Amino acid sequence: MVPALSVYGFRFSRDIQGHVLSLALPLVEQLETGLPLAPLAAASGRTVGGEKPRLDALFESIAQEYCSWSLGAS
Repeated sequence: MVPALSVYGFRFSRDIQGHVLSLALPLVEQLETGLPLAPLAAASGRTVGGEKPRLDALFESIAQEYCSWSLGAS
């Protein structure tokens, strides 16, 4: 977990695999309101198993959107 408004970075080994997802605190709080536990309360690693293809597609979509320019985006 990184305190709100902190500047941070990551350093990875060359053979790392996977994705890193950073979420703003208001979004985390919104996501947690509908859950019985607080799974986002602490940073953690997860094994995704059979969900890997779906998550890879989702992260690819996020990366494409982030890297592309579109009217009205900021």
